[in-house]
Amino acid sequence: MSTDTDATSTDATSTDTAGPDTAGPDTAGPDTAGPDTAGPGTARRRPRAGAAAILLAVLAMAAAGCTDTGSPPAPSLPQAASFAPGVCRQLAPDLIETLRLAQADHSAPDGIATLARALVPSQEKLYGELDTAGAYAADLERVTTAVGFLRLRSDAGTYQPALLTEVRTSTRHLVDRCT
Repeated sequence: MSTDTDATSTDATSTDTAGPDTAGPDTAGPDTAGPDTAGPGTARRRPRAGAAAILLAVLAMAAAGCTDTGSPPAPSLPQAASFAPGVCRQLAPDLIETLRLAQADHSAPDGIATLARALVPSQEKLYGELDTAGAYAADLERVTTAVGFLRLRSDAGTYQPALLTEVRTSTRHLVDRCT
């Protein structure tokens, strides 16, 4: 019996001196009930490994989503004849021109400044049609305002890409309503 007591006290002593933070993955304390429960140090390592695996999977998916496959092609420009008769047909040439300019490549160093200047004639004509635009007035105002903000922020040197996106989006929305 004394050998059983010695073995038990040795296990208890080694577990107490090792402590829960220093126990290795193969070390099981006296409270281990079977293969489904891990020792004191192992229980904390499994969630970290799982979290690391999830993190790697998320990073891999993000990297795959960030690969540059080129910009999607811009939707084709409609013909003026495809616009509904009346106000829409009147707005058609300047909406098409605004959309054409906004969809062009502006990656050159002075691309946005050039675009801002090129949008002036269409913006002025579209703005002049606000009073007669009827049901399209709110959308037309959104287009002219978007162009105005792009021009102002370009001139001020505070241009942001979201401004060009708004010009494209607002113009495309009105074109879609009119065609």
